[in-house]
Amino acid sequence: MSENHSESTHYANLYPNWIPEINHLETETLVMSEIAKTPTPPYCAVIFTSHRTEGNNGYGEMAARMVELAAQQPGFLGAESARESVGITVSYWADLESIKVWKDNAEHIIAQEKGQKIWYKEYKTRIAKIERDYGWGQEQG
Repeated sequence: MSENHSESTHYANLYPNWIPEINHLETETLVMSEIAKTPTPPYCAVIFTSHRTEGNNGYGEMAARMVELAAQQPGFLGAESARESVGITVSYWADLESIKVWKDNAEHIIAQEKGQKIWYKEYKTRIAKIERDYGWGQEQG
């Protein structure tokens, strides 16, 4: 087992709704394994879409830290993430002010800078207001 696999497995144990995954670039990342439990709308979402560079280069550790840190922020409601050729992470927030505070968090700024220099070929961030949601699941009905 590689060192990166061991480290991200450790983080997956800390965050049980995140699971390690080997993507098409043969790099391991953590991805969400559950759909976020969000409150009745309205609330806000940050949709982060990306193409990764090759190699882990500390990405798994930083991703786990960002999940941990985001979960501590006022207004954080949950997150969902998936990665194939394109990675998509959606984080849910109580309001736009909570998103602004998260964007300006000192550790998050460091991660953003490393993302531009090391981890991403390109990315796009979109902010949306959720007006309505609905769902179905075998446990729900």
